[in-house]
Amino acid sequence: MRIRQHASAVEAAKKAGVGHILYTGFAFAEKSSMSLAHVHLATEHAIRTTGIPFTFLRNALYTHLFVDPGLKAAVERGELVTSAGNGKLNTATRNDLALAAATVLAEEGHENKTYELTSPQSWTFDQLAQILSEVSGKKVTHRHATESDFKEYLLKSGLPEDTANFLVFGMYRPISRGKTASTSGDLQKLIGDSLTSLRESVKEALKS
Repeated sequence: MRIRQHASAVEAAKKAGVGHILYTGFAFAEKSSMSLAHVHLATEHAIRTTGIPFTFLRNALYTHLFVDPGLKAAVERGELVTSAGNGKLNTATRNDLALAAATVLAEEGHENKTYELTSPQSWTFDQLAQILSEVSGKKVTHRHATESDFKEYLLKSGLPEDTANFLVFGMYRPISRGKTASTSGDLQKLIGDSLTSLRESVKEALKS
């Protein structure tokens, strides 16, 4: 359904004589096992077939999916629980991604280019727990749970089963298998020193 919707929008752009398509996709989609990555690849292909100049902004996973006010509970428990193991993430904040898009729109010379918009450095949940400890002043450890244990943990926290299944199998499993570890310097090249660090995101989350 979503692919058909995207294809219809691309066809409408072609009929309208649009001069440049800026499309936000998913970072390193070819390497990803997440279903949304395949949708974005199909849309990029559809855009290429139109012959219209394009710029593909391939966004990383949003940092806020993992770094949010809910981390306060992890600080209180002294424990951050995931089934991600030592898997690495290449996240970026929404603000940084928006700034990158604004930069591309305001400048010339970005036609027919693809940007992998990730942090130049990946991170792990062990590192997140360490930063939580340093920022909060309370020791926080990362517990490496099995997928079944993590699902049970999520269900006990009150999440619906379909949401728990998505998190365990649709998000944390790809992370644990190294599908979100690739990094790029594209985002930093576009926005420079405005790039938000993981530590800054943690500080903001704990203040909220």
